Amino acid sequence: MMIDVRVQQACIARGITRVCHFTQARNLPAILTDPRGIRSAADLAADAPDVLNRNDPLRLDGKPAHICCSIEYPNTWNFRQFRDRERFFQDWVVLVVDPSVLWHTSTYFSSCNAAAATAQHVQGVAGFETLFAPAVRGSRGRTFERTPEMPACCPTNDQAEGLVEGNIARSLIRAIAVATDTQAEQERARLRLVPGVPELTWIVAPSFFTGDWSRLIRKGLRPPERVFTGSL
Repeated sequence: MMIDVRVQQACIARGITRVCHFTQARNLPAILTDPRGIRSAADLAADAPDVLNRNDPLRLDGKPAHICCSIEYPNTWNFRQFRDRERFFQDWVVLVVDPSVLWHTSTYFSSCNAAAATAQHVQGVAGFETLFAPAVRGSRGRTFERTPEMPACCPTNDQAEGLVEGNIARSLIRAIAVATDTQAEQERARLRLVPGVPELTWIVAPSFFTGDWSRLIRKGLRPPERVFTGSL
């Protein structure tokens, strides 16, 4: 995988620590027993259609060979749409990924939801920097503006995305975030029954799922999150 050094330097300068990707908890065994980790919809459709559960069957961004990710905090608004559309499977997690996927030369950046009619998908440092513009237009004509207090690592628009090509290797998955201690205990127990699943860090981060993080970071505050360390 070729590296864009300028994007890498920009990420480090902004203090970006992670990339987030929502998935249903039922997908975890397939993701975590495969060294290829998170795979794009196009990749799965080609050789593993039996494990393909599409969060977004329409893929209006036109990039099914890429994986939708958000920077530092998840796209809770997309998640709500996916959750509300799902009738049977209501258990969701956020995979916390190493930020190095952002500086692959094949990664696209969108300053708003990549599926929006006004979205532009741009590679390289020019595309990356659009995510942090003082004002960014989003869906339905809404404009997002940076506050002076916002952490430099957080994009201006809560729904900004990085589109990562192909797959995100299992070795780059740093943690699994869940909404509650109970969910952490249950999901960890289930995965321990699956051969070949590595031990990972579990993070309890309620704001990932409620969207409260958006309000707090605009005040310069970080929402509470903590590592889950053991049994309830």
